[in-house]
Amino acid sequence: MLGKVKTPMTILDLRQECHGFLDLFQPLAGESTIAVGWYADRDWMNIGLDLVSVQVDENYLLDSLRAQHPVQVSEIKSVDKEGAVCTVETYPVEMTNWSTEDQQAQAVGSAYLRLPATDHVRPRDGVVDQFVAFDTNLPKDMWLHFHCRGGDGRTTTFLAMHDIINNAPQVTADDILTRQYLLGGVNLGDATSGDSKSFKYPYAVGREQFIRAFWLYVFQMKHDSSFHMTWSQWVASRLIPPPPPPS
Repeated sequence: MLGKVKTPMTILDLRQECHGFLDLFQPLAGESTIAVGWYADRDWMNIGLDLVSVQVDENYLLDSLRAQHPVQVSEIKSVDKEGAVCTVETYPVEMTNWSTEDQQAQAVGSAYLRLPATDHVRPRDGVVDQFVAFDTNLPKDMWLHFHCRGGDGRTTTFLAMHDIINNAPQVTADDILTRQYLLGGVNLGDATSGDSKSFKYPYAVGREQFIRAFWLYVFQMKHDSSFHMTWSQWVASRLIPPPPPPS
């Protein structure tokens, strides 16, 4: 267990897939508590499930490990370009207890918010609404720790959204996407240069289009002096044509 956090911090868990922590009878690679997760091809587990359903499934899977002696923990060594697992290395371990990430966060004194997002694709509108409501009401001294499974697509997407909320329109969408890429994220601003035959391609293009539309949304909300519309409402207002002017 890590020590207590010394600064106000919120962990933003972006994983839609089930995951948690196992306490071990004997350490594995020097660790007495290890992080585990369930993996489906393309990392597409629990697609379409809401947070409550994901948590029910997650608790069931973690608790079911109690009946396994030993628990077979597999480390993914490689996947193919379509996200299917190619090679793994398996370690037998004896667990003594399990915990969720929320419980681990509480134990170290961190706040925790889970926004389940599907890997490789843009976040759902309802999740975007939750994030905007959270991010626009943050205390000034709050530190944020974003994470997904690999720390790439979903993490960079939400970091870009946080950057946009705080720095648009003074900083352009292009500059924000470039900044997040240079800070170590993926390049969300150049999706059309990717492999058009990959399953990821249309989702990457859609994600870039979403980020650029989100910048416009924030620009308009700040121009109107407040976030008086949710992202979902703003999107709906752009889909419905305005009524004709009176004759």
